[in-house]
Amino acid sequence: MHAALDRLYLDHDNAARVLRWMGAEFDRLRAGNEADFQLIGDAMAYILDYAELFHHPNEDVIFKRLVARDASLADLLAELVREHVELAERGAELRLAVAWAERTCEFDVDMVSNLGQAYTVCFHRHMEVEEGSVLPLVDQIFESADWQTIARRLVHMEDPLFGRSMPSRFQALRSRLHQR
Repeated sequence: MHAALDRLYLDHDNAARVLRWMGAEFDRLRAGNEADFQLIGDAMAYILDYAELFHHPNEDVIFKRLVARDASLADLLAELVREHVELAERGAELRLAVAWAERTCEFDVDMVSNLGQAYTVCFHRHMEVEEGSVLPLVDQIFESADWQTIARRLVHMEDPLFGRSMPSRFQALRSRLHQR
């Protein structure tokens, strides 16, 4: 398996870990408990910024090459690219709701928890489709020449939450994730 593909799987594992924690926080909120909106906001910053700057652009490059190799996958891959945009939009909406909830006591608990749960479910489902239907095909179909062709277009970025060099903003979130 190529290192770029390994990285996509690792990113999915890391995102799933953060999304599971977020889902548990939204469950706590729905159950009438307090949620840690500051950490949820940090989790949203990680998920959205890392996905938008690194992960999804790299998937999009790989998907484009995959369509060039197998045109029968065009509809599925176009849908996944559309979902990248939808996830960014849903995430931005949730990020705003979480920021509002963090700053004020007057927020709609059901609205915030429903947005959060819908977002985490949608993101999990998206990754499951990629891992179940697309990434194994990339591993089967791509040859060294394919990876050489796309190598110049891939974005390289260290994971700001799970990498070696972590911004101070994410230290509390990383600590919380290690407690689970």
